[in-house]
Amino acid sequence: MPSTYLPAREAELLAFAQNLFDHLEANPATYGQTIESIAPFGTAFNAFKAALAVTTNPATKTKPTIADKNAKKQAMIDIIRPLVQTLQNWSGMTDDKRDTLGIPTRDRQPTPIGPPEEMPVLRVAGVFGRLLELEVLDTEGKKRKPDGARGAWLYTHVGDDPPAELTAWQFRGGTTRSNPQVVFEDSVAPGTKVWVTALWVNPTDQPGPACAPQQTRIGYQGLSEAA
Repeated sequence: MPSTYLPAREAELLAFAQNLFDHLEANPATYGQTIESIAPFGTAFNAFKAALAVTTNPATKTKPTIADKNAKKQAMIDIIRPLVQTLQNWSGMTDDKRDTLGIPTRDRQPTPIGPPEEMPVLRVAGVFGRLLELEVLDTEGKKRKPDGARGAWLYTHVGDDPPAELTAWQFRGGTTRSNPQVVFEDSVAPGTKVWVTALWVNPTDQPGPACAPQQTRIGYQGLSEAA
């Protein structure tokens, strides 16, 4: 829950606290509280209210009274935050009651996650016969997925040139690992040029853009080299 529900301006903070206290004091059981449970808040609120009134009067606004007001404001805030958390977690709390108390309502409709906007950084780390060892990295070259990405989809193509359309590539499945492997069929002869590309997908399998195709040749051992 964000802490920004507490107003920054002291007059508005006082109004927020006044509203919260008035409703809790009038009907504590309606909000899962008792007179005893809200007593510390009432004490802190009244202390801040009185101290703020002193500093609002130019005749009594001094450095000591301002320091006293600031201390009492912080003491009240330190009670409000856990109190509001308790109210939020109470099983009988509703958004109507939250509106009455002036505390945040719960977002019960999660914000949809759109398709990834980034391309993976794809590397062929090694070629072992027909097995390709790959690295799927973020744009900074680190072994992690960008925010909102569930994993990556891998595609391959056998031939001299990579197809312009992804539909012409062979889908090789999804991966959540940063070092997946792809195994080509026995029908792919040693020395054949092959291509591989990848893209990120979100939790609902919406794809992002595919990265630049990477090439290597099947049948050589050790680190791959562009051909």
